[in-house]
Amino acid sequence: MNKVKAFTLVELLVVITIIAMLISMLLPALSQARDAAKGLKCLSNMHQLGLTMAMYQSDFDGAFPASLFYVTNDNPQEVWDRKLAPYLDINPDATPAPCAQVLQCPSDFRLSMQYGSQARSYAMPGCISGINRDDDGVCATGLTNWSPTPLGRTVIKIGDVTKPAATVALTENWQVGPNPWDWNTQWEPWYDWFAGWLGPAGIPTLADGKFYHAGGTKISVLWCDLHAAFADPTDAYADYPATWWARTK
Repeated sequence: MNKVKAFTLVELLVVITIIAMLISMLLPALSQARDAAKGLKCLSNMHQLGLTMAMYQSDFDGAFPASLFYVTNDNPQEVWDRKLAPYLDINPDATPAPCAQVLQCPSDFRLSMQYGSQARSYAMPGCISGINRDDDGVCATGLTNWSPTPLGRTVIKIGDVTKPAATVALTENWQVGPNPWDWNTQWEPWYDWFAGWLGPAGIPTLADGKFYHAGGTKISVLWCDLHAAFADPTDAYADYPATWWARTK
């Protein structure tokens, strides 16, 4: 009678050890692949928003969508993502409020938090006359000195930007606060444009100070010529005062 050869305990432990070693080697690679996929999805969002903005500009003589910070009965709610919503086949006033995933970076940590379903991961650099340099930002607010006084220029057009390929139209910025409007929330006007400034507190980073894409070195950016690419936000001030959001360089 032939004897069936079985694994000895030592052989079994060796196999388990080898499997554990392989898993420990593969997990970092899988994590990197997952992070890379999230980055590509975020960049894809930017690309789609760029195409959407191109359609908007085609209909509005090259203008970037403007926003209105103060909302009254006489001044209806205006915000850049609301301006783009029809081109995305979205009704932002539907009940319940729709959630546009194209406005959300999959690496945005707020998505699993309160109000996270309506988080907006992207923002436009705003132009506020009397508050910041008037040649900064492409999202006109229609305000001056934080009051409902209209600006002489109500929109900014692509022709106002001297170097479109080096000027930010949209960038990642993740605000967190106790109220929905503190979150850079979809379809809300509150600070939706001002959040586009890449101040130290505004750039989304991991706990170790790394950024969310390209191995912790980049964020996704839509430039004014409407091409999307990863960029290192520490370069935003490299040629100061010709920052990423300065329209004249």
